[in-house]
Amino acid sequence: MSAIRHAIAALMMALSALWLLPAMHPAAAASGDTGLTIGVVKNHSPDVMLRQMQTLADYLSAGLGDTRVSLRVMDLDEIDAASARHQLDFLLTSPSQYVQLKRRNGLSGALATLVAGEGGKPLSAIAGAIVVRADRNDIRTLADLATRRIAAAAPQSLGGYQAQLWALHDAGLPLPNAGQIEFAGLPQDRVVDLVLRGKADAGFVLGGIVEEMLRNGRLEPDALKFINAQALPDYPYTVSTYLYPQAPFVVLPHVSESLSRRVAALLLSMPAQPDGSGNHYAFTIPADYAGVEEIMRELRLPPFDTMPRFGLHDVWHQYQWEMLAASSAALVIATLVLLLLLRNREIRYMAQHDALTGLANRALFTDLVASTIAAARRDHGVLALLLIDLDHFKSINDTLGHAAGDVVLAQFASRLRSAIRESDTAARIGGDEFMVLLRNVHDAADALRVAEKIRAVSKQPLVTEPQTVTISVSIGVALYPEHGSGLEDLSRRADEAMYQMKTAGRDAVALYRPAPPQKPADAASAP
Repeated sequence: MSAIRHAIAALMMALSALWLLPAMHPAAAASGDTGLTIGVVKNHSPDVMLRQMQTLADYLSAGLGDTRVSLRVMDLDEIDAASARHQLDFLLTSPSQYVQLKRRNGLSGALATLVAGEGGKPLSAIAGAIVVRADRNDIRTLADLATRRIAAAAPQSLGGYQAQLWALHDAGLPLPNAGQIEFAGLPQDRVVDLVLRGKADAGFVLGGIVEEMLRNGRLEPDALKFINAQALPDYPYTVSTYLYPQAPFVVLPHVSESLSRRVAALLLSMPAQPDGSGNHYAFTIPADYAGVEEIMRELRLPPFDTMPRFGLHDVWHQYQWEMLAASSAALVIATLVLLLLLRNREIRYMAQHDALTGLANRALFTDLVASTIAAARRDHGVLALLLIDLDHFKSINDTLGHAAGDVVLAQFASRLRSAIRESDTAARIGGDEFMVLLRNVHDAADALRVAEKIRAVSKQPLVTEPQTVTISVSIGVALYPEHGSGLEDLSRRADEAMYQMKTAGRDAVALYRPAPPQKPADAASAP
């Protein structure tokens, strides 16, 4: 019984292994062999690409022994689809597609980077070129490409599209919109053909395409010119962009680690192989493709064309030092602005107020009276102007000194403010002379009551060192509109009232009263 159970268990394990084979390697299950397939991005016709890269497949097949390696030349979209269906084991593709597949399918780092030979020189970098017809004198610089029709190979092509976009972006120029771009597909000779036939104003191609077409007789000399031409040291092609790493050789996730290591070792030790066109290619250690990813991210190219979820925590984590610096700068600026506002307010206050008493000065009082009279004229209101003079103030300065006189003026101003309403305005006009504007008075009696209140508080003793002082005031009162229509009229009438009262004795309040008209007999007897 034990032997039977062991036999059944072994049979079940064998059946399970058969079921798992397609999942482990769909391409192998479908084809019935255990070979490896390399997907190669199509830059030329499939026949040319197979002829150029067949030596790679033969070299790897020989190095791996019992494993046959085959090539499939595909465009970028076909590589996307075949990778998703696990129909490929390795890729030799464009740097930008590698970044896209790495983000989408969780690819590991590249095993190696292609080094293409040109005229005996190994090239581990590519660049993009921008070409126009030589007779297009209206297109000379990158800025002239705005609104022009542009042909390009494919949106996933680094050297045939994305590098040129970055050159425009780096120059601070707008990127072409979808309506300006026509994607001609591969091979990139199609882009040149559209430019030559006038179907496109400019073409984005991989650096070296123009030179290859010239060598093969497919392009007339001087038919094209380069925009933003860069003469890079030790680089054999005329290009328009920065240099970027060559194509990466990438392993797909389902390939075992041991097989990946064997392939990587073979690639790095591979002698230069002929590509069928008189040049050679080899592989070197993997290049850094972070710069390519940064360009794609900045230009919001797939897979970075959708906004990620980005919360406040992410903002703080990524930009905390910038935010702290910005907050500190904002705090400093806000403090300086506040200090400036306070200083301006202080300067404005000093320009409009008396330094000794803090009351409005003549200039501010004049403006306030003018605006208040305008409002009263509109609303048919009544105003009162009080002209106040401190009696015998000169004797205080003469006997106690000007410092004591200043104390008296300041204390009187304080009592003056306490005797009037907040809506009224008191001002020091000059020396020992003050004015008060009373708003919304009912009649003359209302104004005289306020004036008497001021006269009463002025009699309270004022403290000056080393003694106290008692003063009195004389107040003249004029009403708007009865006695005048402006400050000049009202102040003159109030002054006349005060003068008449002073001739009869000080320490009193007087309302302006017009002099009665003289009788004819009185006028005749007048000298």
